[in-house]
Amino acid sequence: MLGVYQNFNNRQEVNEQLENLLNYYCCTESLSTNFFTPLEITHLEDVKSTISLANFQLAFTTLAAFILILVLATKGEFKYLGKSLIRASLATIAAVLILWISYLLNFSFIFDNFHKIIFKSNQWLLPPESNLIKLFPQQFFVNFANRIAYQTVIMAALIIIVAQILKGRK
Repeated sequence: MLGVYQNFNNRQEVNEQLENLLNYYCCTESLSTNFFTPLEITHLEDVKSTISLANFQLAFTTLAAFILILVLATKGEFKYLGKSLIRASLATIAAVLILWISYLLNFSFIFDNFHKIIFKSNQWLLPPESNLIKLFPQQFFVNFANRIAYQTVIMAALIIIVAQILKGRK
């Protein structure tokens, strides 16, 4: 679909390098220095740090939200809980819509600034012939962002429905 296999000599090489990359992110495997350049490895180290931070933030906010919901539910504050969940979900949907409109207006601006903010090294801009760019073309990130946005909006809508039910409880 993205034409990744056409950018390399064979499919096996692509599959092996993707497996190497996934094992690097989830486990302790080192990146292949025969495939990735030092610049790409530095970039991927920053990506790994960003993923670790995002996972920590997700775990922390999920735990905090769960505790808050549990406290409000045990106190019988269903109406307040429902209103809070609705507001948070509507804010989430609004944020996704703002990002989507910004993407439609200028994806490169968002992509470039995201990298400038997130990455420690100033070497995030890789040349088009780099293996990492050939493995993950820009359309990959567009598709990835769209999937996250769709799933986020669907979850927020489901939370709104549950919250409406909670608000109706006495």
